[in-house]
Amino acid sequence: MSIDQPKSPSHLEDENMCSPESLPSDSPMAFGRRPVLIASVSLSCVAALGGGFANTYGTLMTARVFQSFGVSTGFILPGVITVDLFKAEERGRKNGIWTQMISIGAPLGGVIGGPVVYYVGWKWVLWLTAIMNAVQTIGFVLTCPETSHLHRQNGRGHFRLWDVLEPFLVLQAPHIVLIAFAYGVSFAIVSVGLATIVPIALGEIYEFSAVSQGLFFLGPLIGALIGEQLAGPASDWIMNRGRQNFESGASKPTGLERRLLVGMPGFVFAVAGILIFGLTLQNKTHWMGPCMGFAIATFGLQVITTPLKTYCVDCLPAQSGSVLQLINAVRQIVSFTVPFWSPNLTAKLGNGLGYGVEAIILAFFSMGFLMVLWRGASWRNSIPVKGLRD
Repeated sequence: MSIDQPKSPSHLEDENMCSPESLPSDSPMAFGRRPVLIASVSLSCVAALGGGFANTYGTLMTARVFQSFGVSTGFILPGVITVDLFKAEERGRKNGIWTQMISIGAPLGGVIGGPVVYYVGWKWVLWLTAIMNAVQTIGFVLTCPETSHLHRQNGRGHFRLWDVLEPFLVLQAPHIVLIAFAYGVSFAIVSVGLATIVPIALGEIYEFSAVSQGLFFLGPLIGALIGEQLAGPASDWIMNRGRQNFESGASKPTGLERRLLVGMPGFVFAVAGILIFGLTLQNKTHWMGPCMGFAIATFGLQVITTPLKTYCVDCLPAQSGSVLQLINAVRQIVSFTVPFWSPNLTAKLGNGLGYGVEAIILAFFSMGFLMVLWRGASWRNSIPVKGLRD
């Protein structure tokens, strides 16, 4: 599909969609998508390379900070580019491609990292990352054109303080904030929380080597891949179905919230997977038990991720970058805390009860998702997000 002119989102009567002229212009990136992609991945490449040569803890941590700074655009820019190129009823499947890459990051890293650390040492994990970032940078330079129509026309490059503040303005939208926390907590507990305990539990209970621990992550990797085969297509199908019914006069439009229906089973699978993981570890069953629990939880996480992120972007497509920055900030902050308290919780209460508590926490924050499903359309239409640039 040509990207000379981005497609405008389709309209429903109660959807706050934008016209083609008000689609993302100089927001959220004052310099367009392409230069930010190239610069950020290049930074990650250099930082990962430096981290591999680090000889002190401080140097390694400094390199990792810059590496994280570089890769952070991967959590935001793909969603912005999706808005540039595709209509609302096409975004579920397209968003699913990059959200799936995020979900499989932890398990794929385990599958690759375990054998690498075991056979050639931890430094090669960073050097392999640098090599992959270098390949990405070359790929962006050679094959990735600018997708922002405004920047393709005049190359506008004006950075203002307001660009930094805009994600905070999105906090005025309760429907987006509740979804951000529902997703952020789910990701933190499923992806980060379970991955944190795997080396400890598998080493103590099953006496797995680093290679065996890495192969254990094949379970969640498969779970994420299968989950996206449902989440993206189903998300687009339910949007198209509602539009067809409306155009045929069979029903009134039900709003953007119908996309969230696809994510509802994801919370059930995520909670169930966490419980299976904890209980099988507690009872020291065959290692396949916790592996299946991890896989089921990751399947649920992927079913949650695509429709929830796509819904938030559809609510404010002209500010898609700021919306995704807010979601990413919530996810990162919550995920940062998990390694500090999750191992201590399971050590104190045991894996069964400990992960039962974490399942309750996830279920509690999923209530915010249900509130948006119930009241989201009303909030979108009655609570303006003041201060956003058109």
